This record gives sequence, C-alpha cells and structure tokens, in this order.
Amino acid sequence: MSGNGSNTQVWLYVVLYWVELFAALCCFGLGMAALVFLCFACGLGGANSWDIKFLAILSLALSIGAVTLVRRVASRVHRWRERIKPCPHGVSAGLAGACWECQLPQERKELERKAYLAEQQRKVEIHRDAEALRTQEIQRLSRAWLSGPESYGSMTWQQFEDAIAQLFHNLGYQVKQTTRSNDGGKDAILVKDGTKYVLECKSGAQCIGRPDLQKFFAAMHHEGAVGGFYVNTGVFSRQAIEYAKTWPVTLYDRDTFPGLVRKAYPVPEPARSARTTCLKCGEIVELPVQESKTSLLCPAGHPVESTISLADLGVFTPGVTYCKKCGSPMRIVKGYRGQFLGCSRYPKCRFTMRIHRGRTEVGGGAL
Repeated sequence: MSGNGSNTQVWLYVVLYWVELFAALCCFGLGMAALVFLCFACGLGGANSWDIKFLAILSLALSIGAVTLVRRVASRVHRWRERIKPCPHGVSAGLAGACWECQLPQERKELERKAYLAEQQRKVEIHRDAEALRTQEIQRLSRAWLSGPESYGSMTWQQFEDAIAQLFHNLGYQVKQTTRSNDGGKDAILVKDGTKYVLECKSGAQCIGRPDLQKFFAAMHHEGAVGGFYVNTGVFSRQAIEYAKTWPVTLYDRDTFPGLVRKAYPVPEPARSARTTCLKCGEIVELPVQESKTSLLCPAGHPVESTISLADLGVFTPGVTYCKKCGSPMRIVKGYRGQFLGCSRYPKCRFTMRIHRGRTEVGGGAL
C-alpha cells in the first residue's frame, strides 16, 4: 500500500471517529432537550392546557425519531471505522484481512481446528471398526471353540444346552429349545424331514441311570416323537444302556460325544488368538485368547490390550441379533419413543439399536 493511500485511510479513520462521537453527542442532546421541554410543558399548563401538552408529546415523538435516525447513522459510521481500523502492525484495515501478518494466526487456528476435527473423526472410525472387529472375532472364536470336544466340559449347563442345540442345527435339524426349568424331561424338540425327535442334555453328570431314561421316554411319548437323542458328557449305567435298546433313542456319552462334535464341525478351527485393533493408530494385532486379558505393543509402539477372553465366547444362534459392543444377544425393549433393541447385559452394557421398518439401525446407520 502506498504512503498517500495509507495516510488517506488514517485521516478517514479519524474523521469517522469524530463523526461517530458527534452523532453520540447529538443523541444525548436531543434526548435531554426533549425531556426538559416535556417537563416544562407539563408544569406550565394547567389541567385543561391540551394544546401545550399535545405540542410537548409531538416534540417528544419527533425527538425520539431523530435520536433513532442519528443512532443508526452512528452505528453505520462505527462499522465503517472498524473496517479501516489499523491493526497492531500499523496496516489500515489490517483486522479486516489487509495485513498478512494478522491473517497467519487465524489461518493457523483454522488449520488446527480442521486437524482436530479430522483426528476426532479418525478416533470415532477406529472405535467403530474396533467394535465391529471384536464382534466378528467373538463369533469366529465361538465357532472354533464349539468345534473342540474338550470345550464342552468347561461350559455351564445353560451354555451346554445352547451348544448342543447349535450342534444339531448344524446337522440339519430344526431346533426349538424348551424352557430352562420345568422342561418335562426334554431340553429341545428336533424336526428333520417332517420327523420329530426329542433332545436331552446332561453336563457334568457322573452316571445316568435307568430312571432318567424312563423320564426321557415319557417326554418322547408326550411329544409324539419317533426318536430321541440323549447327550451326556459322563457315562450311562449298564441298566440304562440295556433299557435304551428297547426304544428308538441314541445315547452319546464321553466316548461317543467327540464323534458327534466332529460330525457337526468337520473342519475344527483353533481358538488360540484373536485380532484386536489399536485404538490409537488403528493397527490390528494378534493377541492370545486366555482366561485373563493380555496386552502387547502394536507396530507403532502403542500398548494394545486384548478385548476378548475365554469368558466372552458363547453360542451364536443364526437369526439372532447380537450386541456390536459385547457380543451378547439383543432383546426388544419398550421405551417412551417406541420399541428398540437393547443389550441383554444391561446395565453393564448400554448398547442399543433402533428398529425401523423391519430393519435394525445403529447410530442412525442401517446395519
């Protein structure tokens, strides 16, 4: 900018400053004059001096209009003056963008803001991908866990019933599990090729005797089944085996049960390690699956803690929606805004999914 142009803007800035000051004084003077005239008029006339009072009110209205007009002019002059106000570096209109030295901090702040938003978005995407990978790994490792006959011995009785139901589902049966309690001597009803069967599971039993089989046969007769399967991780007594030969029932004990598992899972998978995402850089690390969670360093040197242990493995039934955060089954919950899917481990896990027109959505995105 030339020296003459800079001096002209400086003089214009000074002139506008005095114009703004003069406008402010005019506003103050007009307001005080209108107030004094109104007080004088009201005190001079009597109760019936309507002419004087009318003139006083008219002058007050005109004064208010004049004050409003002058204030608008002063406001416009103030904006003009701020546009050409010199910056700390002495450049006229520098604060409005004419000074490159003043613009550098603003550009730097804008770049820092964009970098911060991009970093936050990257962290959100990493956490979302990490949760999706954890769910996939839990389901993969659960299938691998069920393919090993030795895994069934460490299950709870609820897990054992679900695992055996999934095992027969893999063998081509339609499986309908009964209630956990008062099941009438049966844990599931199986249907294959239009033929009905009854299933009973026993985990941890040392020896199954004839009375247990008699109860099971009564359940078969009650359901109208043509056959049954009795799965036991222990053994059957000699009387039970001889009694079962008179009925169309198949017995599986600790010696024959591994063959049933290998038939349902022809290709066993190892469940030794799980892929885990580093929450800082997004790298995927292989971590061993143990009773307790372990930690290792990712290729970038960040500590990564395992999010999957043997306690997280379970039975995943086809057609059932599972939590994207912890892998537990989801259940329908009635809220004040309608129905939605909530995690069955609530309140430990507060993950939710919306139900919209027959499909589930998570965080506004369709799954």
